[in-house]
Amino acid sequence: ALPAPRKCKLAALQTALSSGVPRVLVLAWVHRLRRDGAKLMFLELRDGSGYVQAVLSGTLCQTLDALELNREAAVEVWGSLHADSRAKGGVELRADFWRVLGASPAEIEMRVTHESGPEVLLNQ
Repeated sequence: ALPAPRKCKLAALQTALSSGVPRVLVLAWVHRLRRDGAKLMFLELRDGSGYVQAVLSGTLCQTLDALELNREAAVEVWGSLHADSRAKGGVELRADFWRVLGASPAEIEMRVTHESGPEVLLNQ
């Protein structure tokens, strides 16, 4: 069985990694997502305190939720932390379980861009 996760804000993940926390739970919005084939997804997550890259692999990215996932969806991600200089903040979250808390419509990709300000985001 996996160890119980420690719920963390994204800004505290570096501290959790250095403290040796074996497993974490984060609640965040999908800021960006990238699919690399059928068995690998990279999610850039944000929660108001910071950003982290989460990696979903294998069957985790072959679910209906994964196929229908869009930016701005609210998610919970459980997993282990690993130092990675390529990831934002130097920490990568390797998921062992995740779920969608609140989906976002596919049209969000056309309505909300990376440059959208609060006036656009709050009306979605």
